[in-house]
Amino acid sequence: MGTDGLDWLIDAPIPCPTCGKEAVAQIAILKARDSIRCRYCGTAIDLTDPGTRAFVEEFSSVVASLLSDDSAMKR
Repeated sequence: MGTDGLDWLIDAPIPCPTCGKEAVAQIAILKARDSIRCRYCGTAIDLTDPGTRAFVEEFSSVVASLLSDDSAMKR
């Protein structure tokens, strides 16, 4: 499986600015949307913030590299 497919399999935590709990969504959804709703309090969490976008991209990159390293080690 290519690393692009991993974005549909892996969930990433995004902290809610209102209640502080972590909303969780697939990386692909976080990349495609401008906001998600907190499942605890219903607040719309803004995903357009550059810091949030950078976190999502970095999280995706780290997960992909970890999983690609893991598959290379199994060979």
